[in-house]
This record gives sequence, structure tokens and C-alpha cells, in this order.
Amino acid sequence: MKHRAALVAVVVPRPLLTGRMRMCTYCMQYGHGHEWYLNPENYTERARQMPHVVESGMIEIFGGNGKMDLEIGTAAGFDMLIPDLSDKENIEALNALAPSRHGGQIVTIEEVRKIIDLSEGDHLLYVPCYCRQYFGAVERLTCLWLYPVSKMVQKNRPWEPQKEVSKTEAKKQQQSFHEEGLVAGIYWTPLPIPMVICNCEFPYCMAMRARRHYGLTNVTRKGHYVARIDNNLCDGCRGRGAGGGGAPRCVSRCQFGALTYSPTDRKVVVDQHRCFGCGVCQVACRKGAIRLAPRRTLPAVAEEF
Repeated sequence: MKHRAALVAVVVPRPLLTGRMRMCTYCMQYGHGHEWYLNPENYTERARQMPHVVESGMIEIFGGNGKMDLEIGTAAGFDMLIPDLSDKENIEALNALAPSRHGGQIVTIEEVRKIIDLSEGDHLLYVPCYCRQYFGAVERLTCLWLYPVSKMVQKNRPWEPQKEVSKTEAKKQQQSFHEEGLVAGIYWTPLPIPMVICNCEFPYCMAMRARRHYGLTNVTRKGHYVARIDNNLCDGCRGRGAGGGGAPRCVSRCQFGALTYSPTDRKVVVDQHRCFGCGVCQVACRKGAIRLAPRRTLPAVAEEF
């Protein structure tokens, strides 16, 4: 049987794209021509002094001792507030609340490096991921806090395990997490203040659990990229998915179930509606068959966040 035709990029001319299709809602509101988390203005003291940011108190909570109570309450709260998967009223209420409190968006490793560069100061701070502690009794320093919370934690929670790193060290560690298969997300406290890079995995991550289990879109929004497979390069890891030693490497790494193996074609297929654009599949492909395309260039998923 002949293989399917090679990947052909679908590019929608920019004049045909509406403002909504170019960027997500938050980028249009807070990005000023950038993704919201790549807008330098959002990393400034002026942004942190916006009335709604100050009134939320989220920076003080995450930089102080109240962080523990907030996270414990959130972990228990999802199941309490949403007693079944079809509780539409509470799902809508929590989705509406997330932008003014805490939520985030999946980012690529290239975007992670840019975020690190944009953070004020020379150092950042890794602290334990409490999602892993709550749901798996695992302590790993995988949450990378940006300024000013990075400094506030050192002052207010000196007893907490933590590791201060330079920007160069942070980029190196993030690359290691990326190669391991952890999904990077930039989380706000609240919008549009980028405050922590989380390196997540299912089933531990509270935000990923809320999105996958309950459809809480605004706690973990899809990224601005989508994976695409070049059928001329993909060989299905030479049949690993056809009884030859397990699923192809990229399939087993996807945290969102967006990749499947076709035994007929002996190639990997991407469900772009399920892809969050993290790129952990790409780094696993030894053939270079996976690339990340801007979401805006794919009309079918351009507005899916």
C-alpha cells in the first residue's frame, strides 16, 4: 500500500485571518502584538501595580505562607465543587474565575528560554511541585518561580526546599526537563503577570487534571503551536508500534493523547484537536519528522485554546 502524501503546510494568508484567529483572547488583550507571556511590559513593576493585580493578592499569596493553604484547598476543591463531569454551572464559574486568580498556558522550550530572559533580575528559584507531593508523595524541584516571587519565597519560606539558579542554569535545567518529557507551562498570578514555569506531568498536575477531567479551559490553555508529522520522514520508529517493542517514542511521551500509531501505514498520526503544542514529542523523534506549526496557520484549530 502506498504511503500517504507527505506533509503539506497549510498557510492562511495574514489578510484573511481575523484578529481572533491570529492570537488567543489573552494575547489580544495583554500581548500588544506578542503572546501575553512574551510581552515585556507584563514583567514590569508597573504591570504588577495594576489595580486588579494588587486587589487579587495572588503575588503575596504565592510569595508567602498562604501558598500552601491555597494549593491544598484547590486540590481538594476540584472534586468538591464539581461532583460530576457534567456539572456545567460550576465548570463555567471556575473557568471565569481563573484569569483573575491562577491559571496558565502550555509553551514550547523556545518560548521558555524567552520567558527566562524576560524575567527581572539575574536569578530564578526552583521549589518543589506540590501537585506531585499531594497526588504522588514525590518531591521534585520543578516549579521555576520568576521575580518577584523568587525573592519573596527565599525571605518568607526559608524552610522550604529551594534552589536559586542563574538564567543560564535555568535554561539548561529546562532543556533537561523537556528532554525528559515534562510539559512546560507559564502560569499567571493573575493575568497578565507571568510568574511561574511549571514542568508538569499527568496525572499529578492539578491544572492538567482539571483540564482533562473537567474541561476547565482557563487553568491550562493550549499553546500557540501544533505538532505536524512529515510522512516522508516518519517510519513509526521502525515498527515499534506494530508489535515490535511498544509504541513509537513520540506516542508514549504525549501527555494529551494526541498521537497514535497507524499499523496500516506504519506511521504516527496527530490529532491536532488534542494537541497542546508542548513539543515533547518533537525532541523524541530521531528522524526529525515532527515540527511545530503556528496554530494560527491551521484554520481547523486556529481558535482552539
